[in-house]
Amino acid sequence: MFLNTHQIIGLIFSFLLLIFVIEMVRRRKLLEGYSLLWIFTSVILIIISFWQNLWEKIALLLGIVYGPLILLIFVSLFLVIICLDFSIKISKLTQQVRSLIQKIAILEKEIEENVKKNKKHKRN
Repeated sequence: MFLNTHQIIGLIFSFLLLIFVIEMVRRRKLLEGYSLLWIFTSVILIIISFWQNLWEKIALLLGIVYGPLILLIFVSLFLVIICLDFSIKISKLTQQVRSLIQKIAILEKEIEENVKKNKKHKRN
């Protein structure tokens, strides 16, 4: 079984992605929870790259004439899902930061009031 150029390129990029994700986890720049999704995606891309009949069958089912285009479709779909997931997480974090800022402002105000009360009590 010989691999064609598309398969070789797909395999190279898939393995590079897998190695990159593992290295980012090792350096603690990527949390394990996020890495699982990227590792899963790398493995799926490796399988699709290796198994040419699979992508041709999927392309045929979807009515796509050029089989390797299915890789681009999967990658694009994955990136859209990742962007949506990150947007949701960023929104939650923004709300949490806003809440923390408000709590800090309230605590700072209470500290200022307590400092003023302590100064008045010391004078008396």
